[in-house]
Amino acid sequence: MQHRHDSLSTPMKIMAVLVPIILYALVYVIRVSPAALKDYMTQMFGINMMQFGIFSSCSYWSYTPMQLFAGPLIDHFGPKISILVSCLLITLGMLLVAYSDHFYVVIIAFILMGIGSAFAFPTVMKVASDIFPKKVTLIAGFATCIGVSGAIAGQTILYRGLHYFGHVIMSSFSIVICAVLSFITWNFFYSEHSSQKTTSTIQDIMIDTQHVLTRKSVILSGLVGMCYLMPINTFASVWAISYFEQVHVLEPNAAADASTYIYYGWMIGCLSVDRVCRYASKTVVMSLGGILASITFTALVYFSFKTHLHVQILLILTGFFLGCQVLIFSLSAEAVSPKHTATAICCTNMLCMLSGFMQPLIGYILDLYWDGTIINEIKIFSEAGFQNALLIIPAFLIIGSMLSLQIKDSAPHQLHATQDTD
Repeated sequence: MQHRHDSLSTPMKIMAVLVPIILYALVYVIRVSPAALKDYMTQMFGINMMQFGIFSSCSYWSYTPMQLFAGPLIDHFGPKISILVSCLLITLGMLLVAYSDHFYVVIIAFILMGIGSAFAFPTVMKVASDIFPKKVTLIAGFATCIGVSGAIAGQTILYRGLHYFGHVIMSSFSIVICAVLSFITWNFFYSEHSSQKTTSTIQDIMIDTQHVLTRKSVILSGLVGMCYLMPINTFASVWAISYFEQVHVLEPNAAADASTYIYYGWMIGCLSVDRVCRYASKTVVMSLGGILASITFTALVYFSFKTHLHVQILLILTGFFLGCQVLIFSLSAEAVSPKHTATAICCTNMLCMLSGFMQPLIGYILDLYWDGTIINEIKIFSEAGFQNALLIIPAFLIIGSMLSLQIKDSAPHQLHATQDTD
């Protein structure tokens, strides 16, 4: 059957896929940027760790509920408008971060960027289904790898850049990226014809969303994803650099490098889980992955491994075992009819992002066990303080492992075509 975008040239098709994927990578940079901004924020605004936890999670306040609306809005207005709006909101947020002297303005900035970020991955999937309907899985996997690469860049390049050049210049780089993506999108991106746009009303969208949220497998999949993203969205994205600096006494750059190893393992795990599921059901693979990740993460935090090699191995293994998290989107999509697949994925992703709201809790526990030590205007926390604060992560992994066994697996040995780690 002739597809409506077959008339596009191959370079235009590739460009149409790469633009939202690059935007998706920038979203990951934004997501992990609070870790790199920690010293600046605490010195500039004099905030405590609970306040920093609130700051680091504020983008999730807008990103999470926007998942309910991102899919339908992209379907209605098309990927071109969605990318432009996303770039505009991220640019506005970056400008506020760069030039604001008020803590609450910076929070507003990250909320705006959270709204813009919500469109990134759904747009990737929309473009993939429009242009390469038979290669959606491949594109989703590629987007995941590029997105995780953005997280690694945020933990390393951004961290170094902030120390060498300052937050204004580094924010300007992100603004330039958004400007380039906007220029390419405005001038070269394909547009949806009016006849292709949906005529769904808000009531129709809410009915579809309500229908999806009544599916037990969708809810359970989202909750499992929330539990399994705890090491990524709370530890790796926010607290890992401080942990390695203060507990393992690493130099700032070395601490930033160390925090990225969990992402390397995550990338390998995401790419390997397809083959593993040929020999076992997805729910069993997810349950086993959660248990193993809880063991390796507990060993990382609660056993005094001081050699860098041991820390790297444990981080890679934790990330690798967490790669099973991508299966939740397959299970969620299988639980609904094809016309509700996108809504199911967005609803599942919304529940996954609830893990970001645990960051203030970790900051609060750290403040409880702080002994008053301050060096260079930076609070120093003990190893015991970090151990008590990070205890919630293996606990959530165990909970997720148990919940995963309650999900109905309608295709035990076949990975569904949709994958995501957002």
